[in-house]
Amino acid sequence: MKKQFLLLLLFLLSGCITVSTTDNIFTEALSTTLPSPPSHPYRDAIESSKNLAVDFEATEIHEQNYLKAMAHLKTGDFEKAETLLGEVLENANDTCLLNRADQLLSDLAVFQGKWKDVTSCEDNILVAKAYSTAPDEQWSFPPNPLTLPMEKSISGTPMIKVSVNGRQYNFWIDTGASMTVLSSNIAKECGVMRIESDEIALGTATNDISFFPGIIQKMEIGDIAIVNHPAIIIDQSQLTFKLFKIFTFLKIDGIIGENAIRKMHLKMDFKNDLISLSQPEKRDSIERNLIWITQPLAILHTSEGREVNFFFDSGANVTSLSTNFLTKQKLDPVKNKTAIKMGAGGKEKKQNTVFENLVLILDQYQLNFSSISCENEHLDKNEIIVRDGVLGCDIFEDKIIEIDYTNGRLDIQNE
Repeated sequence: MKKQFLLLLLFLLSGCITVSTTDNIFTEALSTTLPSPPSHPYRDAIESSKNLAVDFEATEIHEQNYLKAMAHLKTGDFEKAETLLGEVLENANDTCLLNRADQLLSDLAVFQGKWKDVTSCEDNILVAKAYSTAPDEQWSFPPNPLTLPMEKSISGTPMIKVSVNGRQYNFWIDTGASMTVLSSNIAKECGVMRIESDEIALGTATNDISFFPGIIQKMEIGDIAIVNHPAIIIDQSQLTFKLFKIFTFLKIDGIIGENAIRKMHLKMDFKNDLISLSQPEKRDSIERNLIWITQPLAILHTSEGREVNFFFDSGANVTSLSTNFLTKQKLDPVKNKTAIKMGAGGKEKKQNTVFENLVLILDQYQLNFSSISCENEHLDKNEIIVRDGVLGCDIFEDKIIEIDYTNGRLDIQNE
């Protein structure tokens, strides 16, 4: 399967928007100590790395270095990871390992905005070429944390007011979008310039669409000012959703993507509809539960103590499982159902299996799901990471959520 730019996963409405209910998830403080996890059953270094089991005892030196690089990514040390991946790329002979190291290095360069360092992956190169000559991005924060009103979209995704070149709009806060997104009509209104005349293909949750790379000359979130912010421009028709193809029920002006979110400390109060934004400060000796390896991943645990990795997507309205989760914990299905997944580019029907009474642990909080769906998806053997599910915005209801990419933290409080 062709890898689309950045695995740019715009799960704008991941799953049927009528599924999520406030009483489906009950959150409580963890009252017991998690048991020691069972030993992992992985056959080789590649399979273990795809599941982030970086303690696998590989015998070959280049496999060891690849696993060490993944371990450094889990702790947020990108520099050490890049060094080890470079050694693998220079010295290994195994084609599979070489391809993975090459792809991961390319994705890391894009994630960090090191456009001139992107040398592989056709889709990444096309975007990097466009942004490599763009003016440097600059951020300006007020001295104290900024508190702003926050709204929720029809799917529950948080939204805030954003000023683009002096004009104000409602933007989604979507951790599942790799880059900030602008609707084409908004870009035209605000004079946001395209920096590439040719469209580039984009893979989304539901379809393949095209976009233009752009630069927002000035984007303001309250008193936070961002100059020369990289964004992608998508045709407005792909960000407009209609009922029976007639009645517009959702129109997205823009999305604050991961390339902006990771440079801020966000504290969202969903009970009082407020958001606090500030400049992140690096802290030492922090145990990370939010990492980036090709995508933002929340580290959770099953009730058996096994570590599982969920794609953290605040643009998805429901938390769901992937088929890989079922290899780690046995669950008895209750029923099958058809769900509609909506995203930039359209919608599609998916066959899901429903399970009941699942417990997931996020640090000291226990998430009790009365029901949860598993999308019957095909596992791609070439994926760098095989995730165990999607952690959606349904866990936000009436909670305080903190997102801090700098320190690798996703924290949840009941009040």
